[in-house]
Amino acid sequence: GFFVCLGEWERGSKPRDAGASGRGHHPVCQWRTESAKLILRDLVNATVGFEALAEEIHKPAKSLHRMLSKSGNPTMSNISAVFAAVKRALKVEVHTQIVMA
Repeated sequence: GFFVCLGEWERGSKPRDAGASGRGHHPVCQWRTESAKLILRDLVNATVGFEALAEEIHKPAKSLHRMLSKSGNPTMSNISAVFAAVKRALKVEVHTQIVMA
């Protein structure tokens, strides 16, 4: 599961060290989040394509490339729209599971 850290996208936060408070995000979570975006970008390239995706979800292709880059910071609504488009293109269902840390 490389989507363990998907909540980072929802919060719109950048991964950070826990610091003195003991709160924050583990460096492994940052790697997984970055990897997930790159894998999703590759999946878009292999299925829908960025130009068609841009038309379907009403976002500029350049913005989609940026949000799915290693340093991108997509919102949960944008990620959901990308997943929905890929699901339609592949004619598959995606099941999610929430796991408490």
